[in-house]
Amino acid sequence: MASQANQALITEQFAGDWGEDDGETAVSVMRSTNFTNDGQLDMSNVATRYFPQEKAAQFGLKMGDLLVERSGGGPEQPVGRIGFVDREMPGATVTNFVQVLRYDPDKVDATFLGWALFELQRTGIIERVQQQSTQMRNLNWRDYQRLLLPWSKISEQRRIAAALKLADDAIAKARIELDAARNLKRSLVTHLFERGMIADVPTKPCKIHRCYTAHIPAHWETLEHVFYALPKLLQKGRTV
Repeated sequence: MASQANQALITEQFAGDWGEDDGETAVSVMRSTNFTNDGQLDMSNVATRYFPQEKAAQFGLKMGDLLVERSGGGPEQPVGRIGFVDREMPGATVTNFVQVLRYDPDKVDATFLGWALFELQRTGIIERVQQQSTQMRNLNWRDYQRLLLPWSKISEQRRIAAALKLADDAIAKARIELDAARNLKRSLVTHLFERGMIADVPTKPCKIHRCYTAHIPAHWETLEHVFYALPKLLQKGRTV
């Protein structure tokens, strides 16, 4: 496997624009807070900014684009996180702290290259091409583009990208199953403390707090919090 300078692989790149608080056309703007530490973009909190209609008409992110965090990071986190654009996003753009990279798909697999750039950030190598101010870290963009990246034939790049996608799909499935299990447990806790283990058991009100009354199985007792109840129970010869 040889190496190539990042700059030699780029066919188009541009930084974004933060826009205004109000104006003619609303635009979704990706920013550093939408980056995660695993390459996925968090779309739950995309900013809405406003631009002149003529300028907004030029925006759009394409499937396969790579987003690079040019400014950001933190005390323990280098700048340079990568975001993979996995679908067409017409009309969307990025803030001026993010750089969009586009590559020739006949020469390089963007997913393969994105993971190569991801590793530069994850391993801390990228700290060699960053500058740190009081508030944030900034990439030295000229030096970043000159970094040498691992390079193989396009066919092998695609196989590597496909293998990593399988791993990502497995992680996404596991997260969905974990969320479902957590929701099930929350429901189970609510049900068991209201109904116990007996089907169709009658319930009774239980005043947990002066402002809140719950329901518990009718055959259950109510006790003060164990730290307050324990001395009284010991005096009566009972155990918790």
